Amino acid sequence: MLRRCWCICLPQLLHKSEIFATVKPEYSNHAIASGLASGLLTADDAALIREFIAEKRASVGICVGRANMLSFTLVGWRRFIGPYRELTMQAILSKDEG
Repeated sequence: MLRRCWCICLPQLLHKSEIFATVKPEYSNHAIASGLASGLLTADDAALIREFIAEKRASVGICVGRANMLSFTLVGWRRFIGPYRELTMQAILSKDEG
């Protein structure tokens, strides 16, 4: 029979990289830009986040998805902690919970 089921043909048509192609590097920049626009991040915070992500990509070779996750996390942390340039480990560890 000439007709084939799509579920049999689909794995042959799509490569693994095409299935998970929804992770885009623009997501990281969008999160940072949104943080800047909302006032959550300072320009210095944004520069530090971008520098940190670039350094991790160059030195450790993190993937786009990991870079996005780090960006989202670092932007979100600013709701709870002060500007990144002013933070010390002691200040982070001594914050009261809740």
